[in-house]
Amino acid sequence: MTKAVASFGDVAKESKISPAMQKKMNAIPLAKQLKMVARAIKPGEVEQYNRQLQQIKK
Repeated sequence: MTKAVASFGDVAKESKISPAMQKKMNAIPLAKQLKMVARAIKPGEVEQYNRQLQQIKK
């Protein structure tokens, strides 16, 4: 998320997310969140994140 915020410039860096908004963001599937910040993510990073997430025990 740090890379995503950085890609949106100073306005995003200065923005604070309220607990209510964070709760809404947590409900959005990761795939949709990645599409929202696509310009901040390099093509191979999605696969890298996916591999890392698959290592988390359910």
